[in-house]
Amino acid sequence: MAESADRWKYGIGVVALGLVVIVVCFTVAVSHYQQAADAGAALAAVTGTVGAIVGAYFGVQVGSDGRDKAEDKAERAVLAMTVEMHKSQALAGALAPEQAASVLRDFRSPASPGSPGSPASPGTSPPVG
Repeated sequence: MAESADRWKYGIGVVALGLVVIVVCFTVAVSHYQQAADAGAALAAVTGTVGAIVGAYFGVQVGSDGRDKAEDKAERAVLAMTVEMHKSQALAGALAPEQAASVLRDFRSPASPGSPGSPASPGTSPPVG
């Protein structure tokens, strides 16, 4: 989380640096060019470039922040799946051998839709019993 805060702290520096560059260029353009159109043309190139660089910086930061959040969610999902797998193994180990044989005989791979042990299709209820 501190890394994310550091990124945004550096972002303030990037914006400040961009504003300084634009103000310096504005001052130079106004003092150097007599026509407003000439000064505007010179500033357009600078402001467009600085704006693109600052925008790209923040775009990368937002993308990186989103990636970090997605990785955290994936990590939590894998952990939860592992916990549930261990629970099901513990429960299966507690079954009497004849019950376990019956369950395994009725179980089919989750890859075959509609089979016991696979997720129910939309609009259907899961098998009971």
